[in-house]
Amino acid sequence: MKPVRGVQLTHAFSEYRRFASLGEHFAAISSLAYADRSLERVSGAEHERWENMIASVDLSPAALAQVRQEAINEVAKLDRIVSWNGRYNDDEVLLVLTIRNTLELVERLLLVRFHTGPEIDTGDIDHVIDREFRSIRMTGVSRRLFNSFKRSCEDRAALARESPDGI
Repeated sequence: MKPVRGVQLTHAFSEYRRFASLGEHFAAISSLAYADRSLERVSGAEHERWENMIASVDLSPAALAQVRQEAINEVAKLDRIVSWNGRYNDDEVLLVLTIRNTLELVERLLLVRFHTGPEIDTGDIDHVIDREFRSIRMTGVSRRLFNSFKRSCEDRAALARESPDGI
């Protein structure tokens, strides 16, 4: 994987600003979550500069309500797709994993930066994704995304078992 450069963080942060100015708070927070996650791959002065920019973001109660509602809508969308019980093509697998990954990034950002959560439960969907998608034939990109997502779910489950409050 290529290291993240300031240009990618700049793009994610400018997408955040663009979506926020349009009142599309879930898309804005998704972009900000991508930038926040990308901070793990930068260091030094660049890391500190981006950390401060992301930390300076304020989320109004109305924006938070919109983000929560959209997260619930995305979970419902995932539920409809994965409960179809049919054969999935690469595009559908990629769509499901992309939506699920976005939800995970948004949830992480809200918990870490804003000390709140979207109040969604994706446990059943994660189980269905694992069960249904494990045996299908995927391209390299879909397979890598699936494996990354599966490791992330396993890590989250391990952390939840270790944490006294289940977070």
